[in-house]
Amino acid sequence: MRWIGYLLFFLFFFSIVAYAGEGGYTVDSYPTQNGSIDTSGADATISFWELPLWVQIAYISGVILASLGLLKIIPIVLARIKNLLENQSRHAIFKYILNNPGCTIAEISDQQNMNMGSVKYHIYRLKLPKFYPWL
Repeated sequence: MRWIGYLLFFLFFFSIVAYAGEGGYTVDSYPTQNGSIDTSGADATISFWELPLWVQIAYISGVILASLGLLKIIPIVLARIKNLLENQSRHAIFKYILNNPGCTIAEISDQQNMNMGSVKYHIYRLKLPKFYPWL
């Protein structure tokens, strides 16, 4: 806590106060140039087809790649959450558990003719919070 006091002391001690001078200043407009101004250079407006070929190709390929990227992302954006019971094995396990509460994984595996690892996986998926949103 002592170092905070030292830090504050040095911050206040070494702070520089700036004062404005009393002389003031005046603002003048920018002097105009005499003679004609050439506007045909970099400031000129040209159409897309007057651009160099490499610029046109870069622009068109960028538009094509951006469109393909959007087409690839659309399924992800519009994807819906799948119902967990759309899987037939998971649905069968769920029904078996509802009909036989307190059954073990070995019983489910024997009755449904499934591997125990598959049964464990499907039970894990059924326990996820997405399946029981009210819990």
